[in-house]
Amino acid sequence: MKHCGTQELETERLILRRLSIDDSEMMYNNWASDRQVTQYLRWNAHRSWGETAEILGESTSLVRFWSNSFPRYIKPKRNAKGNRLFTAEDLECLKQIHLLVKEQGLTLEGAAKKMAADRKKVDGRVKALDSLKEIRRQLVEVKKSL
Repeated sequence: MKHCGTQELETERLILRRLSIDDSEMMYNNWASDRQVTQYLRWNAHRSWGETAEILGESTSLVRFWSNSFPRYIKPKRNAKGNRLFTAEDLECLKQIHLLVKEQGLTLEGAAKKMAADRKKVDGRVKALDSLKEIRRQLVEVKKSL
């Protein structure tokens, strides 16, 4: 059998193609962070401090501070070296805290009260913002291709 690289396959309902760096966030959100999906793969389903801080656009020290300030919501695991590793759920909580503290200007106390009172509403806003950011990213790509 002669290997000819990854070939694109397209049907009415499916496009199978090589992954690109632009797919990384959706890949992580949809399956790469799910322990059941990734249990037989060679990489962990967690995020490190640095990766999490990069996603949020914040420093690692601030992510660590938020993690320590919200132990009820954020419970990172530790690897063999003792480094904290975040699950997809932890990342979603950090995004919620980021929205409440950085974008809405709440104090940590205020953010904790808001999350305790109506976390689904906060999560809905985070998901809406993530969707808008993804739409913006796609529009920028379209603009570049014109």
